[in-house]
Parts: sequence; C-alpha cells; structure tokens
Amino acid sequence: MASLADVFTEKERTNLLKARLAVDIAKSGLDQFAENEAKTVHANIYNTVFASVQAPNACILCQTAILLKSPTPGICNKRGVNSLCTTMHDSMATKPQPYPTNVCNKIFDEIKNLHKYSIPSWRNTRAELWTQNPWEIAKAYLPPD
Repeated sequence: MASLADVFTEKERTNLLKARLAVDIAKSGLDQFAENEAKTVHANIYNTVFASVQAPNACILCQTAILLKSPTPGICNKRGVNSLCTTMHDSMATKPQPYPTNVCNKIFDEIKNLHKYSIPSWRNTRAELWTQNPWEIAKAYLPPD
C-alpha cells in the first residue's frame, strides 16, 4: 500500500490534487458571487415592478404556462400529442391570459427585458416561485438543457 508521502512524489497525482484544490477554491468564490447576483437581480426586478404598479401585490399565484403565449419559440416547437405546448396549455386554466393585478405580467416582461437576447429560458423557471426564490428568476437566464 502506498504511503501519503508516495502520493506527493508522483507528479501526476500531485497535479491532480492541485487541480482539485483549484476547483474547490474557484467554486467557493463563485458560489457566493452567483448567490449575490441572483439576489440583486431579483430585488431590482421587484423594485422596478412595484414602482410601476398602483397597488403592489406579490405574484404568488403566477404560473409560467399562463404568462407564455402559445406557441412560444423554443418551447412550443414540437408537434404531436406529447409536445410540451399541449401539456402546458392543456386546460382553460392554463391558457395564456393577463393577470388581474398585472404584477406577474410586469415581472415576466422585466425578466425578458433584462435578458441579453430577450429570449429567457422559460423551461428552466417556475413563475409560482419567483417571489420566494431569487434562483427561480436567475434560472431564466441560464441556457436550457
């Protein structure tokens, strides 16, 4: 069995340990940075929306399917019985329509406006969690699977 001293004398293993340490250091720095950015974007979106709405109400009842127009490019491009659009807009309750308080629609528009190409990844996010979790909004800016 190899001793710990043998591990540090082999160049390949030493490089592997250095690479692992570098990844851990980078991850710990990026975790906090990404968390802060997600919270900042979340706060900015809500500040912008609540400043423009007469009586701000939280959008706890928002649903992504209701906010998306059908067909949505990138989501509703599949045809057939099991396509995402068919399952997303399968009932009258999930048909695209404006919300009465308009808060959900304004948050949706603000997410879209802040996206570099104005095409957020709606598959990654769930609108009903936008108020509770800053990462739900941040995931709209990440590439889809």
